[in-house]
Amino acid sequence: VNMVITKNLARLGRDYIETGRYIETYFPENEIRYIAILDDVDTYLDKNCDTIAFKNIMNDFYAKETSKNVKKTKNRKKKEGFYYASYAPFGYKKIDKAGHLEIDEVAADTVRRIFKEFIDGKGTYQISQLLNEEKVITPGLHMNMTGVLNNITNTTNLWTHTAIRRILENPAYIGTIVQNKRKKISYKSKKMIALPKEQQIITEKHHPAIIKQEIWNMVQEKLKKCEGEKIKEEDPLLKSLVYCYHCHNKMQFVKKQDKYKDKITIRKYFICATSRRKITNRTCTNRCYINYEQFEKNVIEKISSVFEQYINSEAFNDKKLLDDLIKS
Repeated sequence: VNMVITKNLARLGRDYIETGRYIETYFPENEIRYIAILDDVDTYLDKNCDTIAFKNIMNDFYAKETSKNVKKTKNRKKKEGFYYASYAPFGYKKIDKAGHLEIDEVAADTVRRIFKEFIDGKGTYQISQLLNEEKVITPGLHMNMTGVLNNITNTTNLWTHTAIRRILENPAYIGTIVQNKRKKISYKSKKMIALPKEQQIITEKHHPAIIKQEIWNMVQEKLKKCEGEKIKEEDPLLKSLVYCYHCHNKMQFVKKQDKYKDKITIRKYFICATSRRKITNRTCTNRCYINYEQFEKNVIEKISSVFEQYINSEAFNDKKLLDDLIKS
């Protein structure tokens, strides 16, 4: 390339620093002639080159002001209820350009089932496995079938625990939309940063709800309790329920295999999670190990003892009191 021609300087670029670097350094070093037709610039003839820097600054300023105005208009529209999204959340469909939503009953039934399964005690991984076994249509496949999106990948037809959690945490299912969750750090950069909740635009009762408010609250409370806790299918019943007496932090369940003379022994025990950490703002000197199997046995015996005392008590034979307990 020995010549670059653009309609004007703005077509080469609006970032005055980068545009100036090309015109002042890169093009001369590589013997490239630059011409901007409408701005009457020609570096070979040194024609109007003295005003290039000022014009580049004005072009950059124009881009900055345009970006500001577009953001202001979008934010105003968002506050009025305009839903800026490429496509509707799974369970809904867009009915106009303003982003108004209506319920897609086929997908909405799947959303209701996910919330129900989670309340009934299943984890996100278990729900995803169940839906995959029954070949329930995923959000990706649903968008392809309805013509919203045309992008098939290796995981489009598979439910994942991440997809389940996103559905459980999405307030759109109670009729609330949250916008301005992230923003670009600058009009010159594509990097996004998360915004605090007070800067987000939240519009309640924007569209019909799929999930009732009380069910939503129960799910969020349960998700909060399970935060940071991974439950596997083979995990013990008491995992995440046992706390250290000294520092009140959760006890960590540990499973180890010991091999001695071709004999493998599996040991299960609890130990204080705080005492195992090298760097923590809590302190705990309790390094004792609690045998899990013996601990579980003691807990079950204690529960059985309490039940036995209750069954043998007069309260258990009081039909009215028993009915009141069942109703409560």
